[in-house]
Amino acid sequence: MTEPSRRDALDHAPHRRTPTRAREFFRTASGQVLPWTVILIVAMLPLALGAMGASAAYVAKDEVQSAADAAALAAVGEEMLWESLAVTWHAFSCRPQAPSSALPHPVCGDGPSETSNLARTFAAALFARTAGGLPGWAHAAGCDAVGGDPTPVPSGPIAVCDGWRLQPGGIGVSYGLAFPPGTDPESVAIAYLQANTADLRAHGVAIAPVDLRTDATTGQVDLSVRLTEPGNPLALLAGRPLTLVIQAGARRRVPAPPASGS
Repeated sequence: MTEPSRRDALDHAPHRRTPTRAREFFRTASGQVLPWTVILIVAMLPLALGAMGASAAYVAKDEVQSAADAAALAAVGEEMLWESLAVTWHAFSCRPQAPSSALPHPVCGDGPSETSNLARTFAAALFARTAGGLPGWAHAAGCDAVGGDPTPVPSGPIAVCDGWRLQPGGIGVSYGLAFPPGTDPESVAIAYLQANTADLRAHGVAIAPVDLRTDATTGQVDLSVRLTEPGNPLALLAGRPLTLVIQAGARRRVPAPPASGS
């Protein structure tokens, strides 16, 4: 081989070996990367499922919280104001005169003032008029009339109510809130809860009220609701349905009533 030919062979020899070495390198690298890729995917899968589950749980919890708040407000709306009153009254009677008397009209007079304490009664009943025209508080105290001397002159003794004042008890020292007969705050709360969570329940989410408590002194309503998501990704990781308990509460705001009246 001539000198130029040997030089050419030496110059080209490394270039012929380079593709072979590159193929060997990538073949070895690919053999190492594949197991690590599988391990990384397996390790990342629980994290991905956890993130998806947490996001789904947050959305469901937020929707149920809004529904529970609305349900508690609906239950509060069933409350009515009650008041306990002290009613002052007096007896009124007239004595007819003898035919020979110079006075043509009966002689009437008031008895001493007395007080009757009424039990807790809903304000709607206390201040509504009866069929005879008496306010409820006067009727509850056993009065036959309200105000001044009645006319025409009654044939016998009657009780005349003078006025009322609030008795201590309830919110502050005067009144309270309670549910009158015929109301059903629990059924109202459940109806609102079901109406506002129809979409979630259609997708298999179970929503049920756990407890509803009312305070007749403050008017506070507290509601607990259980949320169960069997198809949540977090449930798949834990091996059991995802369950959350959501709390809601409401209180009715009422203006301060007058202290007395007639």
